[in-house]
Amino acid sequence: MKRLRLIAGIAVVALALAFALPAFAKDDENAVETGLIPDSSFIYETSIYDLQNSDTYYEGQTVQVTGEVVGDLIVAEGEEGRKWISVDSLEGEPAASVQVYVSDEQAALIDTFGRYERTGTTVSVTGRFHLVCDQHDGLSDIHATSLSVVQQGSRHHTNFSFEPFVPALVLVFAGLGLFWWYRRKREELR
Repeated sequence: MKRLRLIAGIAVVALALAFALPAFAKDDENAVETGLIPDSSFIYETSIYDLQNSDTYYEGQTVQVTGEVVGDLIVAEGEEGRKWISVDSLEGEPAASVQVYVSDEQAALIDTFGRYERTGTTVSVTGRFHLVCDQHDGLSDIHATSLSVVQQGSRHHTNFSFEPFVPALVLVFAGLGLFWWYRRKREELR
């Protein structure tokens, strides 16, 4: 009886490991970056994550960041011809976001704002960074002096995939089968 339980337990663990371990995928980390932007200025690219977690080092400095525009275009209250955009760090970088104060002309260059089933326009923004902006009630922001489009946004459809649920369902049915088998054996002993 104990031996049968041990074998059943080992079988359940082996089955769980067989379905739970991910298959090794192609290593995309060795890809060559072909989308690098040539830059002849002396302004170095700054990480949005570094700005979000910065101390006073970046305060008042001209910075350049590249990221995906997400959310919505927000009209700046009481300021004619100005808008707010939110720029998120690119995939593969630590997650971070920065608010950017742009002109109407700069905002018109953005074709897609990132959200579910949309990848936002990737932009490169150069401007003055304010850790605590006096003009905008202490908001950390960048006042853009230039905005250029690195890559247009896109729309995509996400198909539902049932495959990630298969291991869980197998384990649920295996557990129900073992429960039924245990109850049956227990009733036989009475």
